[in-house]
Amino acid sequence: MSNFEQRVAVTLQQLRQWCADQGIQPAGDGAVSEQVACRLLGYSDGALAKQHELGRLIIPYRRLGPSRRLYRLHDIALHIEHSFVENPA
Repeated sequence: MSNFEQRVAVTLQQLRQWCADQGIQPAGDGAVSEQVACRLLGYSDGALAKQHELGRLIIPYRRLGPSRRLYRLHDIALHIEHSFVENPA
């Protein structure tokens, strides 16, 4: 397992633990609501919806009805770790 894959696995576990601590039960595929995804990413409420509206949303989602989107914890962990910048020093 690469360093990146290890970081994703650790981050995914942390996201799952945060959900459990908050009493949030992800869907069977590990997906959470857009509001929860925003909280996990440190975004303001509605930020992912705005990114979607502007065509800038880069995190995969699953549509639930005409306007609801669900985001898998694994995809959120990948996004977090892809945006992580290591200090080159």
